[in-house]
Amino acid sequence: MIALTIILCIFLVLLFTSRQSYPWAIAVAVPIYAWLCWIITRPLPISSNWGAVDRFIIWIALFLSIIPALLRLMFVHRSFDESPSEIDWKPVQASSLFVAIWGGAWLLTPTVPALAGAATCVTIGLLVSVAMFGIARRMPRHRVILVTAGTAMITGVIAILIWPLAVVLAAEQRAAGRPYCLMVAQGINYRTANNLLDLTPLIMRGHEGRRSAANYHGELLISGEANRNWSYEQVDFFDESRDNKPPNCVAAVGFARNLPWL
Repeated sequence: MIALTIILCIFLVLLFTSRQSYPWAIAVAVPIYAWLCWIITRPLPISSNWGAVDRFIIWIALFLSIIPALLRLMFVHRSFDESPSEIDWKPVQASSLFVAIWGGAWLLTPTVPALAGAATCVTIGLLVSVAMFGIARRMPRHRVILVTAGTAMITGVIAILIWPLAVVLAAEQRAAGRPYCLMVAQGINYRTANNLLDLTPLIMRGHEGRRSAANYHGELLISGEANRNWSYEQVDFFDESRDNKPPNCVAAVGFARNLPWL
């Protein structure tokens, strides 16, 4: 499995990397470990061939790879020919902060955007990131942390603004010139997509309280064809819908590409 290969590579890097390079090794490992933890804890899509045994094996591998890494970390802290204070841990701090900001944003969506609006969240993220970069110029001591926070937010905003283009492209390719419409998740229900920001993870996220919730982010309704659920993993309207709900939006040719941004 690819996940086990990644874990083995990280384990070897953390075990054998040089003392001065160890903070950089941890900085790389933190987002990868966070991604793996998210992968094995998220709801399974209908098309996934992962099972409980696969997840259990990966959890064990993660646990076994962390123990030697912690022992090596204790060894790095020991004072031999140079003081541990000379090791720069800023890469670890920056990497952990980046993951924390993205993870926090993921946990807050779609609840907060559903209440405040996707456009409001994007605007706030953009303003805060600009403020972080501005403050960093006046506070050299905390520059790394501030720049990291600003970078995490601005990259998130850019990713959100670009993402609807992928959804529109997938919908147009599936529709192949036929009338269609898009519905996006709103808790455990659906509503018609009103703008392009509705097609982002800020809004188009299914309720994750059930095993297969990842399949209920959004739905493509094509005239004369079975409805299809949006899959972030496949970046496509991949699985046929099993909801059997009647359409509640009006199909039109080029529905997604004619949506306004706001």
